[in-house]
Amino acid sequence: WIDMDLKEGNTIFDKIGLPYDDLRLSDDPFTPIREYYRGQKKPGESIWWMEDGTGQVQQALNPIVRVWRNLSAEEQKSIRAQAMALFPAVFSQTSKSKYNDLATWLAAKHGVVTSSLRDLFSAGGKRSFKIDGVWRELPRIFGHAADDYALIQDELKALREEELLERWNVPVERLALGRLTIWLGLVQEQMKGHRLGFQCSIKQILGI
Repeated sequence: WIDMDLKEGNTIFDKIGLPYDDLRLSDDPFTPIREYYRGQKKPGESIWWMEDGTGQVQQALNPIVRVWRNLSAEEQKSIRAQAMALFPAVFSQTSKSKYNDLATWLAAKHGVVTSSLRDLFSAGGKRSFKIDGVWRELPRIFGHAADDYALIQDELKALREEELLERWNVPVERLALGRLTIWLGLVQEQMKGHRLGFQCSIKQILGI
């Protein structure tokens, strides 16, 4: 049932502050609507459609839902690299909500669900890295980051600026530092709470 007799102030045009005719004649009608709903979403929620700035829908909910374990190894690797690029919080070893945004993004963008997001990054136990001449054990996610570092760099180059700003929650001016520099800094911030018993940086882990 659709209510065709909405009260004044309750239409989408009232909410976005733009009259119907102005929106209808706009060259980019999706942007104000998208921005309104973006402002309404709560942490852990995702907008399931995006447009490319020309009014064309760029992303829509995939009608086919797939299970992570049924994806090919190549697609798993690609999606995991994109997730590590977009969600530096997954490198945290203390946050209890680090997978919330990732879960909605994975379903909305790729139509993929899994019973254990943690296993995407931690399956296989720990990984040994040589830090300052000493072999150290680190969470498996750092092994994925090291193995797929080239893929992560490719994703950082390919991802839309708008999506990076939203997911990273950084001001646009910060992009002048370079996407890779920002990402390394965000990952390092997530490592502050690690209880490793020793100090190390993401650059040491990645060998850069």
